[in-house]
Amino acid sequence: TKNGGEEWVVQISPVDSVIFEKIYFPNAQDGYIVGWEGTILYTKNGGETWVKSDIGLNYPIFDLSFINADTGWAVGGDFFGTRRKGIILNTKDGGLSWEIQFETNSTGIFSSRLFQAIEFTDSLNGWAFAGDYVDNFSSTFLYRTADGGIEWNTTGTDFWGPLWEIGVHNDIIWGGGFAFASSNDGGESWTVDPWIQDTTSTIQDVKLINGCKGWVLGYKLGEHSGSVIISTEDCGATWMVKLSQQNPILQSLYILDNYGAWAVGVSGVIMSYRNVVGINDRTGETAQEFHLIQNYPNPFNPKTNISYSLPVSGDVSLIIYNLLGEEVTRLVDGHMPAGTYTTTWNASNAASGIYFYRLSSGGRTVTKKMLLLK
Repeated sequence: TKNGGEEWVVQISPVDSVIFEKIYFPNAQDGYIVGWEGTILYTKNGGETWVKSDIGLNYPIFDLSFINADTGWAVGGDFFGTRRKGIILNTKDGGLSWEIQFETNSTGIFSSRLFQAIEFTDSLNGWAFAGDYVDNFSSTFLYRTADGGIEWNTTGTDFWGPLWEIGVHNDIIWGGGFAFASSNDGGESWTVDPWIQDTTSTIQDVKLINGCKGWVLGYKLGEHSGSVIISTEDCGATWMVKLSQQNPILQSLYILDNYGAWAVGVSGVIMSYRNVVGINDRTGETAQEFHLIQNYPNPFNPKTNISYSLPVSGDVSLIIYNLLGEEVTRLVDGHMPAGTYTTTWNASNAASGIYFYRLSSGGRTVTKKMLLLK
């Protein structure tokens, strides 16, 4: 896309029937894709043509990290061999050639350390997650380099579960997998946020923009299963729900700070968030029904998020009322296209108590109750 996602053009791939895992563009012209069967693709013309790098391996490649258009790293491993091992690859010529910079060896499935996530913050400092990834109780080990990958060593304390996404800013590290784990001391100790643990069952992606601002994409199993996108601007002290919906299932997230976000998922769905009312579905499909979702969190103080779906475009109002039926504020009041949206009510100036929020559009009205506790 060259117009912010309004239109997408299918590009030709030099490989068939290969699962792609990650894509990254350090600039508008140079791009990289990694995937299964030892697949690493690169483009030098903005994706007009893609070329497959010959790395001489048939392992899945799961993640990549570039510090500029020429220098980057990729990680993966032999997940299916009798002597499973993880590998870290490095390129210094823009993906034309790759060499194995580091690899782990094992004597069996439960002693293997297979790499699934990597991030470099500059030409010297990098971090990578590795583990056996056999079950939900597999430990994850944090590897660290301070010399551009010449030496890799484990650092800190291993985490009790599988982590396959990583975000790094100075000594702050986020990990995502069967839990959301964070460390403020370079991996020496890990904490699990109980609210995120209750809100999500697995973490699909983490994006740490800086030490105090970031986004998390998760998936919730159970009766109210679905995708959840949350964000924080205060180092994780509080989290805001940006999106909560059953379908489609979202799997990856990209954040462009101070502008917006994109998420992709199953069935080829592409969604965008543009720092406006909420998240707009870019698949061309509209919401299936007129629906108002229970606010989250609830009870809350002082902010809560309200999500709703519009099957057709029309005039929409979302109004907050107190127990006396008096209007407190209008969160939405105007014409909106069909889609799924999330908006936030900041009740800093409101008193504790029960409030009602009412969604109206096209002659239909839904009202729900929420509780503000200060």
